[in-house]
Amino acid sequence: MLVVGLRKALHISVRRTPIVRTISSCTGYTRRLCTLSERDNSQTPSSESPPKNMDVNRFQFPARLLEILTAVSESHFVALDLELSGVPVRPYGASHAGKQTLQQQYAEIRLAAQKYTILQVGLTCVKEDTIDGTYELKPFNVNLSPTLSERLDVDRDFSFHSGAVEFLNSVGFNFQAPLAIGVPYLSRDEAKLAEQRAEERLSRTNDFYEPMIIKPEETEALALQKKINLLVKNWLKTPSGEAEPLTIGPSEITSLPVPPDELSRYEKRLIHQIVRSDFEKLVTFPRRGTIQVQHLDQDREDAIKRQKMKETKERIYRQTGFRWVIEAIAGRSFANIDWQTFVEYNEEGQMIPANFDIKARFQRTQHLLQNKPRPVVGHNMFLDLIYLYQTFIGQLPETVESFASKINELFPVIVDTKYVATHECGDINPMSSLQQIAEQMDQHDKPTTNTHGNFVKYDDYAAHHEAGYDSMLTARVAIKLSSKLEADRTPVEGPNGLDAGSSEDDGPGGVAVDAGQDSESTLGSVFQTVKSKIVVPIKETMTASKSSKKTPTTNQPSRFAHATAFDVLQEDDAKDTPAEEDHIVQFDDLPTATDQDNALETWDQGPVDPDLQDQNWTDEVKWVPRRLMPRWTAEFWQEYGNRLRVFGTQESLCVLAPGPDSVIKDRDAEPVQW
Repeated sequence: MLVVGLRKALHISVRRTPIVRTISSCTGYTRRLCTLSERDNSQTPSSESPPKNMDVNRFQFPARLLEILTAVSESHFVALDLELSGVPVRPYGASHAGKQTLQQQYAEIRLAAQKYTILQVGLTCVKEDTIDGTYELKPFNVNLSPTLSERLDVDRDFSFHSGAVEFLNSVGFNFQAPLAIGVPYLSRDEAKLAEQRAEERLSRTNDFYEPMIIKPEETEALALQKKINLLVKNWLKTPSGEAEPLTIGPSEITSLPVPPDELSRYEKRLIHQIVRSDFEKLVTFPRRGTIQVQHLDQDREDAIKRQKMKETKERIYRQTGFRWVIEAIAGRSFANIDWQTFVEYNEEGQMIPANFDIKARFQRTQHLLQNKPRPVVGHNMFLDLIYLYQTFIGQLPETVESFASKINELFPVIVDTKYVATHECGDINPMSSLQQIAEQMDQHDKPTTNTHGNFVKYDDYAAHHEAGYDSMLTARVAIKLSSKLEADRTPVEGPNGLDAGSSEDDGPGGVAVDAGQDSESTLGSVFQTVKSKIVVPIKETMTASKSSKKTPTTNQPSRFAHATAFDVLQEDDAKDTPAEEDHIVQFDDLPTATDQDNALETWDQGPVDPDLQDQNWTDEVKWVPRRLMPRWTAEFWQEYGNRLRVFGTQESLCVLAPGPDSVIKDRDAEPVQW
């Protein structure tokens, strides 16, 4: 994540720029960017270009979207990382007396998120194989374009902070890529605004427009008004006036010997205004350098409005871009994607045979993701989640409590590896950068992680501060660190029933909280925490001294009876219920390639994947220390999940507690009652 200290910023205002729709239609300069952007951003010293499968640009995105959605649908969790055009920096001379409150820091980041933008998103989809005890990683590196590429009547302002630019330049970031070939996006709020403005524009009547007033000194405009009035009146008197439209071009309104090829923009606008003002029952249409006048036909007008509104919605869906991926991760609907955009063609213009089942694959992906949000993992997530919400959802709420509630509603299960690594640290903040933690976790071989064969760009070199690489590191840290912490707090019985401790091949490992102490002894004291620890909402966290004076009421259930999504998962663990009657909500059972509930015989809309046809579908495998991550239903996540580390604040963490309007659904799409 960026840490910058300079104060200059470059401010840019954007309004509707034309999109280059295909590689064949883009300029030679842009084509070179298409082919070289991955190499430029990879920071690899090798002369060979890395596999294209990991880097996704604007031209590839429509055809690659189904691949990304499929990876999300098969994932055990997804890891996210962002590269930003700027982060909040206190102005020179500002007071630094004492630590900020969580609300104060949130307010600063909120203002920065409204000013700066996301330049690059790293997304790593982690697929768990509970049988083999392995995790397969698919990292995607996606540059985002802050420009608006469709005519949607929506403006967007964004800025670059000089410190951020200097930092990203130092790590080889290619600033041309986001602007030239970045994937578009549209937030939920922007999409609603675009649709609202389109409806307003199409529903305008003559009463909406101010009366046209031509001043006496505007002699040319007055002469044009007289000519238009005369042309229209003469046309109305002709027998063909009812059936044939009147076409007004340069030859009809000019006295020049050789009239121009088409009307000027000023002449077109003036003709529209004159006809609208002087002839209420006539309408005008632009036609290739001319204006066409016709009688008002209400049915035709309504059909035209419906068609224009349909085209507007299609533009909105195209511009939505990468937000479809965010919606999929959140378990929301993405049915408005045109599945035909996934189809790829060969050089002869013929559909590639492997894509004939594309609609069925898309429907299966919808089935696996609808109302089944994926756990989201990140490092130092407080900052990233604020930027992510502002970019893809809309305006951030003013209070940190409201933000926590909305984020919890969007992503019910969130893991901040920075918090996991610094759990119950002292007053002195330990070193906890992603790179430092990853290096310590590399000492552990288990659980086994590997990258998919088409995603090997980062296998031979490190690309720190490239979003795709950092998201992959975050995923590996989450897997190994959570497995180690859970193993260290789980007694291992020896042959005589005594605690045998950790296995000899565990290695030193751990995350050192205090550099002056032995890491193993420190971890031992940290991990033996009280398992019944209560999670309280943010507001209660920040006002603990006040709440301690109140007498709690135990007879009435609170909306925080389940403090997090993980609490719901634990609700029925103690009940002695037959397996066939078990209705426990299990976020751990979010669809993966080894989950029995995903066998396609229970879904009649798509074919069985050949890769899954011979899969031995099994019930949930019993957790074995260091072999797998803790199950999402485990008590471990009651302590480590849905908490964001926020150093530099009095509270030092942000607890993501659900709000009264949160609606989280289980795997059967049934609402979870808090």
